[in-house]
Amino acid sequence: MAEDAMAVVSSGELELIPKIHEKTWTHWMEGIRDWCISRQLWWGHRIPAYYATWANDGAKAGTEDPSRWVCGRSVEDALQKAAAQFGVPSQDIKLTQDPDVLDTWFSSALFPFSVMGWPKNTRDMELFYPGTLLETGHDILFFWVARMVFFGRKLIGKLPFKQVYLHAMVRDAHGRKMSKSLGNVIDPMDVINGITLEELHAQLEQNSNLDQKEVERAKAGQSSDYPKGIPECGTDALRFALCAYTSQGRDINLDVLRVNGYRNFCNKLWNATKFAMLHLVPPFSPLPSLTQLQHMVMNRLKASTEPPTCNGPLKSPTTALSSWVNSSRLRALDDHFSHSSYVSGHQPSQEDVKLSKYLSCQLNTKSCLSQHSPEHMLHLTRWLRHMESYSAGERRNFPDTTAGDACCRDALEDLELQLPNGKGECGDTTTAGQPSLTVADRWMLSQLGVAVRDCNAGFQDFNFQAATSALYSLWWYNICDSYLECIKPRLYGEPCADRHAAQQVLWTCLHTGLRLISPFMPFLSEELFQRLPLPAGEQQPPESVCVAPYPETDDVSGGVVGMK
Repeated sequence: MAEDAMAVVSSGELELIPKIHEKTWTHWMEGIRDWCISRQLWWGHRIPAYYATWANDGAKAGTEDPSRWVCGRSVEDALQKAAAQFGVPSQDIKLTQDPDVLDTWFSSALFPFSVMGWPKNTRDMELFYPGTLLETGHDILFFWVARMVFFGRKLIGKLPFKQVYLHAMVRDAHGRKMSKSLGNVIDPMDVINGITLEELHAQLEQNSNLDQKEVERAKAGQSSDYPKGIPECGTDALRFALCAYTSQGRDINLDVLRVNGYRNFCNKLWNATKFAMLHLVPPFSPLPSLTQLQHMVMNRLKASTEPPTCNGPLKSPTTALSSWVNSSRLRALDDHFSHSSYVSGHQPSQEDVKLSKYLSCQLNTKSCLSQHSPEHMLHLTRWLRHMESYSAGERRNFPDTTAGDACCRDALEDLELQLPNGKGECGDTTTAGQPSLTVADRWMLSQLGVAVRDCNAGFQDFNFQAATSALYSLWWYNICDSYLECIKPRLYGEPCADRHAAQQVLWTCLHTGLRLISPFMPFLSEELFQRLPLPAGEQQPPESVCVAPYPETDDVSGGVVGMK
């Protein structure tokens, strides 16, 4: 059986994760010894072995003959075997069953198929055996995992599972194995609900068989590690912390303070969603699919790469306009933007909006710039592209200032004379009123796409630390610290296409982010997910976030369009 167990691992038929445990597996199999399967316990599967005696059998009192032991599926089966083996009529034989029970690992090795009704060929056996994945601790790789493989191959002819994920051992913050005598045993319920130092001491007195010296030693250890007790952290924070710890390898040095840090992360997630919900109220309605959100991305890209068309016709080209284009004005503007970010200095203003509109709408700037030496137009081109990256809502919020540089003032005055309405306005563009996404929106969607990619890869590779790290960065740094702060002026503004775009992206982030984090924080994500507004056309929310589709990378791929 040991040779067969080595063969299935070396061939890849059975995969051990992480692969570092394959060496341990081989070491155990090569050094295999006889297995004492009996235990002197008061519970368990009693060993089906019987000692046979009969009248005038010649046995000495107080002695035991090993050859008198027989095994059978039942007493009747053992009796028939004893009668045939010893040549004694069955009615004259007395059988005494061994009082010992089978080793716990022997009974556990039968678990994968005994729960399916084995040895009967049940419907459950056909449907559910073999399984796919076993998750357990690496410390019982031989005691349990190997024995299940032995019995599955020997009794059923199939492996009980195809993959084995071996998690780390949980130790205290100092790397010591948890021990009652050291007082460093961490009860998960104490981390979830919180406990005072006095209550920890009381547990040692009430639920321990340690002598008084060991109790005092344990109390000293508790006072050192938890001087203020263990704060209430909650189930989700503990679950998230344990998954985040999986990168440490064979052992987890569990620090309760780090678990408490993830409790703060839970609070951050709750408060961010609560704030967002204040701005996701009717008449706002989420888009029914991400396809429409991707169209908003494309609208923005189209608006930023193609000059918009004007509603009003241009005046007939005049000598003044032609001379303006062919004069040194463009070079003067390019020189201005070589040392200044905007028309009036280092902050954008309405003068920047006017000048960029004039150049884009009235002069076919791309063609004009191409007529001049590229090295003289780099700064003006950079400024124009930068101005095109702002949304209509952002442009409206720019302050009113006066152009400080003479070349900018002259350019604005000359160009105003050439406009059809004479008011310094270029007119509405073909994309006016249509919601489009700003650079901040597209950046947020790109970060959401990265998180979805990393989470799926983390689950695929059993790299849970990578998944938790991606989720922490998404929620704390990207959504809470960056995007929410960036869009607050838009959320507090008047209803418009720009505000609607921010709401759609924010809802997408919440809806996707909660589904992403639900395997790690099922309770918090469930509570918040059920409160999100429903997309248009949906009457009932999903029964649970646990059964909602897990986000796939393709779902949010549109968010990274143009963000290369």
